Amino acid sequence: MTLLLAAAVGMLLGAALGMFGGGGGILAVPMLVGLLGMDIDQAATASLVIVLFGAIGGLASHHRAGRVLWREGVLFGVVSVVGTTLGALLAARVADWVKLGAFAVLMVAAGLAMLRSARRQPAGPVPAQPTLVGAGTAPPGDPGAVLIDLPAADTPAALRPADPGPTGVAAAGADVEQPAAAIRASVPLLVLLATGTGLVTGFLGVGGGFLVVPALVLSLRMPIGRATATGLVVIAIASVTALVVRLTHAGTVEEPGLVALIVVAAVASSMLAARFAGRLSPRTLGTGFAVLVLGMSVLVAAQAVAALP
Repeated sequence: MTLLLAAAVGMLLGAALGMFGGGGGILAVPMLVGLLGMDIDQAATASLVIVLFGAIGGLASHHRAGRVLWREGVLFGVVSVVGTTLGALLAARVADWVKLGAFAVLMVAAGLAMLRSARRQPAGPVPAQPTLVGAGTAPPGDPGAVLIDLPAADTPAALRPADPGPTGVAAAGADVEQPAAAIRASVPLLVLLATGTGLVTGFLGVGGGFLVVPALVLSLRMPIGRATATGLVVIAIASVTALVVRLTHAGTVEEPGLVALIVVAAVASSMLAARFAGRLSPRTLGTGFAVLVLGMSVLVAAQAVAALP
């Protein structure tokens, strides 16, 4: 029965990754706690393993398409190591109800931001977006941005689509994304955001893609399409760091067989779900994911209340 539940969890996570292009980490922890009975620390450690494999799989696809800015990603990831380490050490010293409560608050905030962003997305279908664990090539103009709450008025000019002009067609040679050489950094903001996203990853055991991508856009003025791909570098570095710290203190990953089964099921399910993602509009995808996250936040909040001393 436990193996069937683990396979079901993997398939659900994979479906989320394939349909929405992200969100595996923020869903993995409540599913592992609620369905498999893991405690919050075990679930967070297992979640980091799942997120790490997802990031590696996604990086292979994005790298082939030439969207990954490795230098910027490694820089942001290395800076985030301090926050990730502190978060993982802090998690070992905080009561479960506090961690579950913080997770519920994070899920509500993320879900509301995604819901707000989804309302601004096109209602018509778009080509399927890349999955974090599936192979494929992303279309120009990243549909994954549906999960990122970045109002156009707050987005750097270089990230916005080219002016279509009087004919309704973008000027020849107009590029929606600025080239890598033109990426500019705000060092204080980079340090602040990298440390903050690392802290969340280490403390809660989530990849934090919904935080990393906007952080890359804001601190490095990076186009959203490139930030979505480059964010996987950051997620991989932060996940490895948090895993090393957690394993140094906890010893091993609990239930490694179950975790491996979840990863395999997630990969297979993600590839299958990605085939259907293009049939749905960005608005539908974003709204569906937001509702799923908000629904899971209720489960996490109930778990936090149950864990109160």
